[in-house]
Amino acid sequence: MATYRTIQELKKHNGWAKLNVNVLWDKSGKYIFEGEEDIIRKYNDNHPEENRRRLILEVPPEPFWGNPFKADIIILSKNPGYVEHINKWLPTILSPESIREICEEKEKSLRLESDCLMSSIGVKLLSDMYWVNSLKELLSTYQKELNTEDEQGFYKHFALVQLNGYTSEEYPDSFAKYNNRDKFLPSQEFTKNVLELAKDQPQKPLFVVMRGKDKWKELMGDSLPQERTIVNPHPINQYLTQKNLGDDNYDKILTQLKLK
Repeated sequence: MATYRTIQELKKHNGWAKLNVNVLWDKSGKYIFEGEEDIIRKYNDNHPEENRRRLILEVPPEPFWGNPFKADIIILSKNPGYVEHINKWLPTILSPESIREICEEKEKSLRLESDCLMSSIGVKLLSDMYWVNSLKELLSTYQKELNTEDEQGFYKHFALVQLNGYTSEEYPDSFAKYNNRDKFLPSQEFTKNVLELAKDQPQKPLFVVMRGKDKWKELMGDSLPQERTIVNPHPINQYLTQKNLGDDNYDKILTQLKLK
C-alpha cells in the first residue's frame, strides 16, 4: 500500500470509510475493508464457525475508536473481542435512538472523524464497559486533579487502535496463505499509515502498547517514536493503572494528560 503524506490524502483511500453502518448485527456479513473482500472470504472459508479465530463479519469493525489524529494518548491493542450476549443480543433490546447514535459514532470513527473514545452510554454498553473500566483509575485522577465531573473531556484525550479491526474471539491466524504471502491485510497497512501520520501531529501523542507488542513491532518497524512509546508489562491485563503499568509508565501518562 502507498504511503500517504497528509491526512486528507489518506482519508481519500480509507477503505473503512466506504462502509455504511446502519445496524449493529448484519447477517449478510458486509462489514469488510474495501479491496480485501476476497482475502477475508478465503480466510473464513478455512475457519469454520466453531473456530475461535474466525472473523465475525456481522459486527461492524472497530479498527479505531476515537480519533488518532487528535488524541494525546493512543492505545494500541490487538483486536475487538466477541461476546455473544453483547455483540449479537444486546442490540436487540437497545432503543432505535441508541442504535442510531452508536452506528453514527462507529461511522465517524471509521472515517477518522470522531473526537471521543467513549461518546455515549450506548457505546459504553456495547463495549461491555471494557475500556471504561480500564480507564477508571485515570478518570478518577483526572476529575480530582481538575476538580471536574466531566467525562467527555477526559475521553477526548484518548484513541484506541486495534492491530486487526475485525471482531473475533481470539486473535486471527496469519493471512499470508490468502494474501499473496503477505502476513498483513491492506486494512492493517492502512492502520500503519494512520499511526505514521498520527505520531507527527502537534500534540505529539503518547503510544501505549497494551497487547501484541511483537506483532505491532512487526507491522510498524521502528516508525513509532521510542521516547513516546510505552509497553504494558502485563498484557493479559489491559487496565491503564499504576499497579499494572508500573510507576514510570503511569507517570508518563499523567504527564501527557498534564496531571503531573
